[in-house]
Amino acid sequence: MISSKPISTSRRKLSILIILALLAFPAWGAGYRTAAVSNDQGYLQVMLSALSLLAGDVTSPEAVEAYQEQSIIDAEYAKDSTLSGYRVSESFSSLESYTEPESTEVDEELVLEVVEETFTESEMGYLLDGDRYADEYLRLLKNLDLLVVADVEEEGLMSHSRVYANGELIHEAIYISSDEAEEFLQLSNALMPYLKNSNTIIIPVDIPRTVSLSIDGEAVSPVNGYIALEKGEHEFSYGSPVYHAAKETVQVDENTVLEPVLVPIFSGPMFIHSVPFDADIYYQGVKIDNHIARNGSVPFTVTAIRDGFAPYSVQSTVAPYSRVDIELRPAWMGENDMIERSKDRFYSLLLSTLVSFGLQVAANSVSDIFPDWGIAPVGAVFAGISIVQLVELFDSAFDYFQAAKLGM
Repeated sequence: MISSKPISTSRRKLSILIILALLAFPAWGAGYRTAAVSNDQGYLQVMLSALSLLAGDVTSPEAVEAYQEQSIIDAEYAKDSTLSGYRVSESFSSLESYTEPESTEVDEELVLEVVEETFTESEMGYLLDGDRYADEYLRLLKNLDLLVVADVEEEGLMSHSRVYANGELIHEAIYISSDEAEEFLQLSNALMPYLKNSNTIIIPVDIPRTVSLSIDGEAVSPVNGYIALEKGEHEFSYGSPVYHAAKETVQVDENTVLEPVLVPIFSGPMFIHSVPFDADIYYQGVKIDNHIARNGSVPFTVTAIRDGFAPYSVQSTVAPYSRVDIELRPAWMGENDMIERSKDRFYSLLLSTLVSFGLQVAANSVSDIFPDWGIAPVGAVFAGISIVQLVELFDSAFDYFQAAKLGM
């Protein structure tokens, strides 16, 4: 049963880190207060991950408009409360001197702020039942702009999940804890309209954990291998202690997969082993002694040269090495059409050997039928020739096999 499974320590730590990350946005943006609650702790982690993916500025027109309307209502309520206080206290001088504060435009820069809220059992019951009135009341009571609630019903190894956002059912699916990645992506897409505008999409990111990512100069942390980003042209910067810094400009759309080509940084001794071992070794065009490049790095070019052998070079621009193995081929193996010449020799000897054995058989047959003709010595000569050609045939077959194996 999903909800009865204990949550591992690493997952608890991950949850805390996600919440702290969500709370770490700039204080100058208006906070878009969001709370996530569920009757299943495992599913709560999926919800927090989805919210973390959509962290940052809240750009949904509906969310901005609702926030503005509520801000105006709050301002009117604050003004009425102030005036009522003056009247009750009969502070008429203050009442007469009170002037309505200048109206200020509501800040449209909303920043997602995930908060932890506790609810009583009865409140949780109403929320899990999808009671819209209870949801609106509790959002007002807790000063929340968005309340995401997940009701998870256990069904053996699977759980039936229903997710409500501000009292509206936005997602319903079979939840399997072993396949949380798919549920995370579905839930993120379901929450998208409540937090982001229609130009925002979710794209996969394939970069090593040691690489930091910045988009248009702002640091971004992929969540479960995804980022939420507005469509259009963006500049991506990659930094890492083990890879060279890189930048690229990408036109982001629904088919974008961020897979940068990163060049590892490698510095240290590189051992170059060659066969034969007494070959001259050149690293980056400079001859080295003892087959060791003291400051091996990427990219690099290693060349081995020896008399009687064809020169051989190894290049790499994407992977570091601490050891490079080079095997030189004899110069004669570099000749062109070696396979063709070996094949021609093999088939020529095969044909001549068959002819020789055929003539030997014919001569012996005639000698047996007509012993008075004196053909027996001719058969012996053909037998000798056949044996010699048979030996050469075996030699040509071996040469043909070697040439084909080496691809020469």
